[in-house]
Amino acid sequence: MPVFGALVRVRAAYRPVSSDHTSSASGAHTDVRAFVRGLFSHWNDVVHEIQHTRAVEGIRGLYRGSTVAFVQIVGETLLSFLVYERASVLGSTLGRLPHWVRVTGSSLVLTLMDLPFEVVLQRCAQLLSRDELRAPWRLYAVPGLLPAVLLRKVWTMGLFLVFPSVLFPRFVAVNGDATPGPEGSNVHTLSFSWAHLLGYVVWNGLSLVVALPLDCIITRLATQRDTQSYAQIDAEDTLNTPVARDAENAPDGAPDDQGEGASHAPPAVLVHLRPSGRPYTTMWDCLTTMLAEEGPTSLTRGAGVALAALLLEHAAAPGQ
Repeated sequence: MPVFGALVRVRAAYRPVSSDHTSSASGAHTDVRAFVRGLFSHWNDVVHEIQHTRAVEGIRGLYRGSTVAFVQIVGETLLSFLVYERASVLGSTLGRLPHWVRVTGSSLVLTLMDLPFEVVLQRCAQLLSRDELRAPWRLYAVPGLLPAVLLRKVWTMGLFLVFPSVLFPRFVAVNGDATPGPEGSNVHTLSFSWAHLLGYVVWNGLSLVVALPLDCIITRLATQRDTQSYAQIDAEDTLNTPVARDAENAPDGAPDDQGEGASHAPPAVLVHLRPSGRPYTTMWDCLTTMLAEEGPTSLTRGAGVALAALLLEHAAAPGQ
């Protein structure tokens, strides 16, 4: 949770490139060097965000959204059990289908189930408006978000199910003995291969070329809001601050008790989001706008963390 929250803040931050930099004659070469140099340099930004959140909000701020994540994990585990456990009615029925059909179908269903949870978790860096809390299904209507999430899932699962099985064997090979064991089951041994592991890591790194920009786009689409939502959140924030409540309830003519010893609420961890005057309208609009306003490095934030997450996601894929 601390790493996830910090990664969201790093990707959601709006950092436009100055016009002087983009208009310079050596701008293209500078962009390429900055892109290569900054590909894995955002790990320091993630660590800094974790430290900043800990200093401002404490441990509670680091684990904001843990309840939502717990509900999400329980739902995913339950669905995986129903699909892959042959003892269940659904598992015995789906067991007749090809393996890749079951994995792909369950992954797409999980993606649709997870979308509201993912948006809520990513927006924990800010606040959800009351309308969004009352009607979470509205999060499916965030412009461009659903296509980006589905494309990301199809890309990662497609690469994992089709190409690695053809090009790279599993880095843990199963050697089966045709002779049944004492209890009637075959004896299997596991053998480790560094070559297969290297191929697995390289292939996941190549798949990150598409998955990483999609992750950054998904974060931007999930954290943006329209002008009405910004106004509602700002109004609720103002009314809920201790200073605003004290000023509202204080009698006329009362002295202003805001000296050095007055207690103030700790400053919120704010993410400098893109101005809401022209929100992203589609996934493609988000991609082109980020490239035009912030450069290619805006699509590579958190590459090291994303590669580690992709390796774990594929290694722990259900049914594998």
